[in-house]
Amino acid sequence: MMRKICVFLSLICIIFYACSKTENKKAIEVRIPQKEAKPFLTKKEKQHKEREESEKRDSISMQGILNRAISKVKPHLTEKLYKTSYEEENDHLGIITVNISIGKFFSKKERHVLVHRSNFGVIHFNFFSINENELKEILHHEQWALTYVSDTIRDINGDQLKDFVINSYGSAGCCLKAASQVYLRKDDAKKFTDAFHFINPTFSPKEGIIRGICYGHPGETEMYKYKWNEATVDTLEFISFQRNLKGEKTGKFMRSNKRFHFKKNKGNQVLRKVPKEYEGIYGYDWFLGKI
Repeated sequence: MMRKICVFLSLICIIFYACSKTENKKAIEVRIPQKEAKPFLTKKEKQHKEREESEKRDSISMQGILNRAISKVKPHLTEKLYKTSYEEENDHLGIITVNISIGKFFSKKERHVLVHRSNFGVIHFNFFSINENELKEILHHEQWALTYVSDTIRDINGDQLKDFVINSYGSAGCCLKAASQVYLRKDDAKKFTDAFHFINPTFSPKEGIIRGICYGHPGETEMYKYKWNEATVDTLEFISFQRNLKGEKTGKFMRSNKRFHFKKNKGNQVLRKVPKEYEGIYGYDWFLGKI
């Protein structure tokens, strides 16, 4: 009898031990889910990310404003001339002024729509061609409001086609920094080239020439001369002060096909005075250092 009792107690101990091991194993296997650690960003990386998100948000808002402007102008597409102006308020962009125009801006045959959007920070120019009751965007230019000076539609390269020109002035830098971005119109009035960028330019459409002052300190920089070649620009020459081995001005000038060539080398020419064609260009006194 005593032996049976001992065996029974032994079985109970074995079962209890087995159950205890199983529960312990289950307890070990249970894992508490943890949140994924966010990647560490430096201050500069955070600022970059915030700027990207802000620009994306602003872009979406501006696109919405453009879409609403297009909806407003569509009922007027059959009108020869149409103008309207209004304002929209946005939490991030502030007050946006919208100007809409319909007219024959670039040719006597083709009518276009211009949607002009602006606030304290940026200006957008959107041109659309009109095909029956549909609009097709043919040009979009975005300009910092801080640097914007003016815009004009005129023949800039002498091909008898009206082009779109944005004039601006740099907000940072030491020197003369007027700039122009030129979109040349193609024959069908429905397409434009990418923008050509010029620093301190003076345009001569009759000659098909651009003359200007390179970026640099007064009396220390050069003048340039470019020529339109259909939808490209060829470099013709640079005019600079001639200098001796000590870097001192000799009182003469150099004509060369590359920048900062002060000596008489192959392809360079020594001049006693500046060619007369440059005397009336914008920034000429800056080139001479007489400011």
